[in-house]
Amino acid sequence: MDQKEKRVGVFMQVYRNEQTMHKAVKSVLGQSYRNIKFYVLVSEQTELVIEKYAHEDARVEVINGKPNEGFK
Repeated sequence: MDQKEKRVGVFMQVYRNEQTMHKAVKSVLGQSYRNIKFYVLVSEQTELVIEKYAHEDARVEVINGKPNEGFK
């Protein structure tokens, strides 16, 4: 990765639909541009699944969210 490449932030909220969630996460992580930070807002139902991605890929950051509270 070229040091001059700009870092891009990607934000996604995931909620319940596990099949679609995996497809979306894999799509972001599979992009040819690698200098990204991928922020994923999770619910209680999706937190463990997304934490596995974060453990495998340092570009993923889990953000815990609760209804009507926004980001922590």
